[in-house]
Amino acid sequence: KPYQPEVTPPDDNKPFSLTSKATPSKEAKTTTGTKASVETKAPVEAKPPFDDKTIPSDVGQFIIPRPIKMPLIDGNLDDECWQKPSIFRLTTLKGQPIPPETATDIQIIADEKNFYIAIKCLEPNMDKMKTPNREHDDERFYSDDYVEVFLIPGLDPNGTVYQVMINCAGMTWEAKDKRPEAWNPKIEVNSSRNSGYWAIEMVVPLAEISA
Repeated sequence: KPYQPEVTPPDDNKPFSLTSKATPSKEAKTTTGTKASVETKAPVEAKPPFDDKTIPSDVGQFIIPRPIKMPLIDGNLDDECWQKPSIFRLTTLKGQPIPPETATDIQIIADEKNFYIAIKCLEPNMDKMKTPNREHDDERFYSDDYVEVFLIPGLDPNGTVYQVMINCAGMTWEAKDKRPEAWNPKIEVNSSRNSGYWAIEMVVPLAEISA
């Protein structure tokens, strides 16, 4: 049964702001690295570098809306809430101002309790995707086709880093400051395989990434 998160309708129409570092990794066409924070203030400038490989083209910024009706976390991106938010397309490889072989699109929405992420990975060779059966936090995750999301509350490059990897089967690996044993969040993830692309929907309670 698809997961339907509990949603608290917003009291106003103020948007969240997001400053993110979201770029594909050169190791895999469908891999993405994202470092982001959510706040209710006006957009702020990012504080690079997040690491030694970060370059200016790695850093982008966009506004996160707060629709009243949130998505059904089933891995399909046909929910009404995904039809209007801006699409953030990853246009360069990490640390290199050159385009990736295939596109990866990200959309984000949020309310007072949850942070919702939709990721669409274009893939012309869906029949060659690496999707072995994995246990949660399997150390062999890096050999799969996956997306990788980094969340940094407050965008402090020296602060806590929350990391989530999701493969195209919807299996996850999570870590806090690179230690999987330090973070087992109550997140919900689902994926779908489609003609020419695969997709992920994920909901992360904001309490799980508090600074």
